[in-house]
Amino acid sequence: MTCNGFAVTHVDALCHIFTPGGKHGMYNGFSIDNVTDVGATKLGIEHVAATRIVGHGVLLDVAKVRADRFRWAPRSCRRIWMPAEALHGVRVGEGDIVFVRTGAGRMNTYLHASGLHASCLRWLRDRRVAVLSSDSDSDVRPAAPGLERWTEPAHMVGIVYMGLTLLDQAELDVLAAACAGERRWEFFLTAAPRRLKGGAGSAVTPLAMF
Repeated sequence: MTCNGFAVTHVDALCHIFTPGGKHGMYNGFSIDNVTDVGATKLGIEHVAATRIVGHGVLLDVAKVRADRFRWAPRSCRRIWMPAEALHGVRVGEGDIVFVRTGAGRMNTYLHASGLHASCLRWLRDRRVAVLSSDSDSDVRPAAPGLERWTEPAHMVGIVYMGLTLLDQAELDVLAAACAGERRWEFFLTAAPRRLKGGAGSAVTPLAMF
């Protein structure tokens, strides 16, 4: 069963990805030897499934802020986050489940996708975000210049070093329309991964309740 990729909305387990070449292992310093061809013995998706993802959700509709494709330059993140928060009167805080709408939607693929520049990870860390989601997998593809080794910083740094849970390929056009209808860009969010022991991820159906 393949639960990752661009064809399905899914949650990545903390065993999903390593540092480049696996030199520094995976989250919490566990060796990549814990990921085998019959499943992971550490950090499998069953640990996320045991408690589920439940909490305060926030939509940052960046597609409303920028007209160009969502490929950020270094040090530009503040000029994006703050207008996106101000646009709908929200502020991302500790423990939040943050959805970033790039506007590219189904045009995002593994070969060509909109996403966050590596410089945005500091903002996510400072705000102590618990879950990051977008209408892509949150990484720019092809990789931004200078990131030939760290090609997927949202994954390689966010998951491995920050313990950030990624919820990839969400349908955010529908969510944006619902938020506009309710005139609220904050909501109660729940997502329940399947209890796949040793799995690197799980398909989910996130539910936003207003």
